[in-house]
Amino acid sequence: MTRPMLGWGMLALLSYLLFLLLTLPAQRVAAWSGAPLTEVRGSLWTGSGTLTLQGENLRNLQWRLHPVWPWQGVLGAEVMAEHQGWQATGAVRLGWNGALHVHDATLSGPLDAPLLARRLPLPLTGQARLAIPHAVWQREGLRKAEGVTLEVFKPKLTLGEALALGDLVAELDVVDGRLDGRLHDKGGPLELAGQLQGDARSGLALEARLKARPGAPTVLADNLRLLPAAPEGGARIHARLTAPWLAQPK
Repeated sequence: MTRPMLGWGMLALLSYLLFLLLTLPAQRVAAWSGAPLTEVRGSLWTGSGTLTLQGENLRNLQWRLHPVWPWQGVLGAEVMAEHQGWQATGAVRLGWNGALHVHDATLSGPLDAPLLARRLPLPLTGQARLAIPHAVWQREGLRKAEGVTLEVFKPKLTLGEALALGDLVAELDVVDGRLDGRLHDKGGPLELAGQLQGDARSGLALEARLKARPGAPTVLADNLRLLPAAPEGGARIHARLTAPWLAQPK
């Protein structure tokens, strides 16, 4: 076999392998990998399915894979998902070290969705939006996150009479697995000021002060009196939370 014929043969073989890769059914890939995906449709590169995590079925998960430059990592993807009125979108890139780099991700939906309502300590209604400009998730957990904001719009506490609280915000950063967050309000009936700090080893410490602003409904001030009093006035909230999803600090 001459060298030109060998070259053309290799090109044909590579083209055939590329064709197989581009058209590889997503269902077959999910079966091979053991990923918790059902109702899988489409190909490896563009597909959809249902993801099952901790007993919850996250329906209408969609992905579009795309190649990236070698110095950026192995592969990139645009991901979208919907579940119980919540919507998530974002860009994901897999690094050569196995780390997942998340960019421009958003998660938004109602506070009274069943998935979230049974985990909240108080019955709340309203809308929430989580924005993640950049984060790095390694095998052991979340290592880094920059400029994360969690906004709660028009929340109402539904204990008998629906009680409007005003918009609330949490601003979060994670550096080397340690979380540092600031909690505040946007000028509504409820004045909020607090911090959320910690890591996977010691857990997260929540320290916040709540106070009814002048002109707020009387029922709001009455409910706040049921909580422990803060030294500077208003009510104090202090809690410790586990954070196994954070990477262990180095």
